[in-house]
Amino acid sequence: MRSHLSLVLFAVVLLSVAGATVAQEASETIVENEDFKDWAVRCSGEGDDKRCSMNQTLRSAGENNDWLLRIELNQGQEGTAQGFLVIPFGMDINKGVSMSIDGGARFNLPYRTCQSFGCVVPINFSGPAVEAMKKGETVEVTIYTLEGGSSFNLPVSLRGFTAAFEAL
Repeated sequence: MRSHLSLVLFAVVLLSVAGATVAQEASETIVENEDFKDWAVRCSGEGDDKRCSMNQTLRSAGENNDWLLRIELNQGQEGTAQGFLVIPFGMDINKGVSMSIDGGARFNLPYRTCQSFGCVVPINFSGPAVEAMKKGETVEVTIYTLEGGSSFNLPVSLRGFTAAFEAL
């Protein structure tokens, strides 16, 4: 058991260091930044090594303008999308995150890990879900706080989603 825990801790440290290195390299080789209404597409690399993702960051209103949620997506095979949400600390990770596209059926997603920048929730949208997002207005993301067990909904705008997705 102890060796398993050591291995897990080693993997977390390794991933943190690798992530910082990749982020630094990506920031040095960004070749394209383009905004599509409420979505941004960022690309790094060149030719066959060019990698693009689309993202949106929700911030609180007011003086602090703190970030509340970041969503980042990559285009998958056959019209799918994969990516992640980054949620700030202080949330009830046992409850996961709940999502709904334009008030449709809700689906729940578990947290994967928490790092120094926040907690990560992997997301995979099927082809039909991506098509619904292209036609939709919002994806409602519900997160649950540790304080009092309350929840709040964060509306992720789909304005510009189609153009950003196609730019990938």
